[in-house]
Amino acid sequence: MTRVPAVVSDGLRDRLRHEFSRAELAELASAIAWENNRGRLNQALGVRPSGFAEGMVCAVPEFATS
Repeated sequence: MTRVPAVVSDGLRDRLRHEFSRAELAELASAIAWENNRGRLNQALGVRPSGFAEGMVCAVPEFATS
């Protein structure tokens, strides 16, 4: 979705349909589109990273299994 032109293959679309409901797919596509728009706007306005992460990543918390 973030490439120009925005093309999603039929294969990927079919795999996503098996994993997500229509509402979940709509929400996922909306979130991707929003972040893509925000990133492009920041780039166009010259907004640069603030150094909060300095190349680091956010750790995904582990879930305890019972």
